[in-house]
Amino acid sequence: MKVPILCYHSCYAGDTYATDDHIALACDLRTIYGLGFRVVPLDWIVQAVLGEREPLRNCVGLTCDDGVDLDWLDAEHPTFGQRRSFANIIRDFSAEAGDVVPPVEMTSFVIASPTTRKELEVACLGGLDWWNDTWWRSAEASGTWKIESHSYDHVHPLANRVAQREQRKGDFSLVETQEDCDVQVAMASECIARRSGRTPRHFAYPYGQASQYLRDEYLPKRGPALGLRAAFSIEHSYVTLTSNRWFLPRFTHGATDTSSPADLERILRGSTVDD
Repeated sequence: MKVPILCYHSCYAGDTYATDDHIALACDLRTIYGLGFRVVPLDWIVQAVLGEREPLRNCVGLTCDDGVDLDWLDAEHPTFGQRRSFANIIRDFSAEAGDVVPPVEMTSFVIASPTTRKELEVACLGGLDWWNDTWWRSAEASGTWKIESHSYDHVHPLANRVAQREQRKGDFSLVETQEDCDVQVAMASECIARRSGRTPRHFAYPYGQASQYLRDEYLPKRGPALGLRAAFSIEHSYVTLTSNRWFLPRFTHGATDTSSPADLERILRGSTVDD
């Protein structure tokens, strides 16, 4: 089994495939199904890794990080105009494909802290009111969208305070004590559950980074009790049957090896080759 999981960011705006994740997602859906692949729920991929379902073939997972409103809601961008949300891009594709394509599911990994999100709206989004949690419950109830955890505060460098004992920001591998992990993981799950209506099953490391303690001790021991089944990096590789469930890889759009439709085609074709 070699399954690529793709990662997008709805806050990235531009006017080309390489610079705009909305343009990329719309294009990538056509590439995925045009090459005979299908999008499957993240749960299925994790179940296969855990031996709870048969290995998957010609399958892809779709995820997006940070939980900006544009994951789910259309908005007017001050520079690039009307922005179609990821959810509506998928709906458009499904309507165009008709019964040929089953429902397409995507997963949003969201930042839990309302305070941090409001700080980042000012610092990163020019004050645009685009980092809310009012849509999480509707998205979760849709049957085609999942809300999962991207930590409590992302240890974001532009946040006022973060759950890192020395206030060292911008590097999630520095979250390496039980106290900090309890906030970034356990408290985040509680916060997201209250607002989405479901306890997260999956965790995505901010920046794809994890301390050895978080990845190899905290999550294996504490994760299942919190309802977590897996965690995800942004290591550009395929999920296989031998992948570490607490550090599953993803391909992030916009990196040097994922910046064109040809790159995605290479990744998809590479998943059909045996290890």
